[in-house]
Amino acid sequence: MLATHNTVDVSDPRLDCIMRSRSPFVLEALKSPVKWWGWCREAFEVAGREDKPVLLDIGASWCHWCHVMDEETYGDAEVAKIINENFIPIKVDRDERPDIDRRYQEAALLVSGQGGWPLTVFLTPTGDVIFTGTYFPPRDKAGLPGMVRVLNAVLDAYRNKREQVDEIAREVRRAVSSGIQGGAITRGNEPDPSAIGGIIAGILDMYDKEYGGFGIAPKFPQPTFHALLLQRGFYEGRALINVVTRTLVSMGSGGVYDQIGGGFHRYSVDQEWMIPHFEKLLIDNAELLINYAEAYAMTSNGEVKAIGTGIAQYLNSELRNPEGGYYSSQDADVDPGDEGGYYRWSIDELRSALTPEEYQLVYWYYGVFRFQHGEKAVLHIAMPLKDAARHIGINEEEARALLDNAVKKLREARNRRKAPKVDTTIYAG
Repeated sequence: MLATHNTVDVSDPRLDCIMRSRSPFVLEALKSPVKWWGWCREAFEVAGREDKPVLLDIGASWCHWCHVMDEETYGDAEVAKIINENFIPIKVDRDERPDIDRRYQEAALLVSGQGGWPLTVFLTPTGDVIFTGTYFPPRDKAGLPGMVRVLNAVLDAYRNKREQVDEIAREVRRAVSSGIQGGAITRGNEPDPSAIGGIIAGILDMYDKEYGGFGIAPKFPQPTFHALLLQRGFYEGRALINVVTRTLVSMGSGGVYDQIGGGFHRYSVDQEWMIPHFEKLLIDNAELLINYAEAYAMTSNGEVKAIGTGIAQYLNSELRNPEGGYYSSQDADVDPGDEGGYYRWSIDELRSALTPEEYQLVYWYYGVFRFQHGEKAVLHIAMPLKDAARHIGINEEEARALLDNAVKKLREARNRRKAPKVDTTIYAG
């Protein structure tokens, strides 16, 4: 990127605007055929002066589908041409500007019932919402509308149905404003204690008794739920603490937890915590580390301690800045076309790194047998160690020593691979 920075003309208002960002995700847009702006007053002034709608793209360095959309959709010549001629495109890093992300995620939920990243928002020059979505391929694909079709539809509405567009913008503005100012669980700036019991009941209604966690799929770790249940359980009895402990152990047994390098991926695409979306975020792991520390203090559960220790080791080995602070995230993959390739293992890769006995133990204990022939495995704890040991005819103590040695070898083998990029931006807030 430094070479690119040295060649840009910062006297150009657009480039001056985007160069104010310190986000690698935003600055990477300098290489795009789309003529991106950063988030600045000047971008909206140009949109107003030229009477063009704004295309707002909110994403992050760790977001797999953000990279896919940048490469496939915004890298498409026809898409870039339509945007450059008819829109003012603005790119925002949700980690750098969580305030902007929060505002438009709320609007997206109101308009389409769906948020997330990448977040694609079409705005009037005054910043009001016209239409929202998430990932769009360049053209219609797998039931998703293509960006070419979406761009042309938004342009048609903006140019030929302005009264309807303005009415939608007013309704969304009123609804978002009401949501920010109101709220049933607040009294002034303080939470209303009478609402907490209802909140806990709602959380427990979502509890997955079979696999732990809350909801079905995709399934996210919920540090705030864990913290609230632990706090209330400390005063009211072990039932709530047991819900959290079961959840923390289940998460740490799944592929959503990196069994070789420690630390949690962003979320699981399945109910069992087995297959993750592979990005790793500082904020997720920092909050989960608090959960694991508090749960261990309450339970002395050895599995909880081991998983929490693994989180700390990951943060200190991969995200810690030697000069102070911690980096913000690590990408899902090295190649957008091979999501999670750094973390997955083929049978041949496992056999070449391990002795036959180590391989057999890993095959059973880490659930390699659950993947189809030719498919790379995501390591997860598929059975108790004593059961895996029984499969290969050794006792549990022998299996523990064998497993420790196998994990060390796999870590060394993985360290020889090209690792996913770390966003070295340090945020405070």
